[in-house]
Amino acid sequence: MINNSNHLRDRSQRTGNSGRAGLALAMVILCLGSAGCGVEEFLMEPFRGETPRERYGEALDRAGLGESLLVREWHRAGERALLGAVEVSAPLVEENWIAPDEPTALGYRLDLRRGERVQVEVRAEHTVQRVFIELYRDRPDDEDDDPLLVDWAADFETGFVYDARATGSYLLRVQPELLGGGPLEVEIRVGASVAFPVQDRSTANVMSFFGDIRDGGARDHHGVDIFAPRGTPVLAATAGTAYRVDVTARGGKVVWVRDGSGEIRSYYAHLDAQLVEEGEEVSVGDTLGLVGNTGNAITTPPHLHFGIYVRRGGAVDPWPFLHEPPGEPPLLDVPREAFNETFRIALERIPLRAGPFASATELAELPRELSVRVIGGTGRWFRVRTAAGGEGYIAVDAVLPLDRELDPETRLAFAFQ
Repeated sequence: MINNSNHLRDRSQRTGNSGRAGLALAMVILCLGSAGCGVEEFLMEPFRGETPRERYGEALDRAGLGESLLVREWHRAGERALLGAVEVSAPLVEENWIAPDEPTALGYRLDLRRGERVQVEVRAEHTVQRVFIELYRDRPDDEDDDPLLVDWAADFETGFVYDARATGSYLLRVQPELLGGGPLEVEIRVGASVAFPVQDRSTANVMSFFGDIRDGGARDHHGVDIFAPRGTPVLAATAGTAYRVDVTARGGKVVWVRDGSGEIRSYYAHLDAQLVEEGEEVSVGDTLGLVGNTGNAITTPPHLHFGIYVRRGGAVDPWPFLHEPPGEPPLLDVPREAFNETFRIALERIPLRAGPFASATELAELPRELSVRVIGGTGRWFRVRTAAGGEGYIAVDAVLPLDRELDPETRLAFAFQ
């Protein structure tokens, strides 16, 4: 379970100073950024603030270390993580091993719909003092545009929560500071960003969807219909102000709520009764009214028409705002002692995939006997790096330890018994 209150504040130890970095470099890195981050809360997606990672890089430059081989490799690792981000879907829990003498960054690509909430949590042992966590939205339509930074974890924080303001492909970069090493776990979850507006109901009770045809094709449905018995409480999906309580021909008894940011207006229609006053402040879960079928829903069973309208965007599909996907991430089912070890491909022409699932994009074919290094794993997949620098996933039964006789009938599951 993600807990965004966790912090990495134990700064008393450090392991594995790189042979390529002298003691002076290690001491400077150890002391960088002892103050808090001071990053202002993210307000608008186009806003481009300075992240803890950027300040860390600037501090290295001020210390005269920016042109050192180790620091240059650290920056290149960050760039490669975005360019070669692996494809993942939520929920995901991936365990990784960070080699202290090798600048490393992990990149993840996932698709988000407007209104979905992504939660990111990174857990590391105290040997990794700081981890820089940043989220970008890819902009593939314009090759000249770099990915757009949309959110990040504050300094010494272990994660963040972000509500997607646009549908698209997002890039998550997780990069430890220099000279730290050891186990590092990344957890990604995606779910609803607003509370469900009908008591004891869920998206399983949605029977009419955004974009459905209405009035013989004269208009589209600008919301979802949530069916429930008459009189079921209708609850505030967001905190804010009930700025309009009205009766209209189409919506019947309606309530409009504007959230505190002014970015989202939620619309509750066909109510049997309205239980708030215009101008009243409401909290998430407050009862706004009761399910009914007033207005043009008079011939239908009782239901709530729920709509979401965004500033500068009008009506948007409420489903991603409401849907809470079921299920838990697959448990790690690979031997942890394999992490940071080199293996050889045990079978013919094994696909290196961009994600930890069989349908993920095939990046390359790895020939038998090729050496790969295991850097992490999730489920029954190893995350590996080739000698050429390629990174992706292979099934756990595709490799054997270097010192084991190659036996086509032997699977990796037995290799560590």
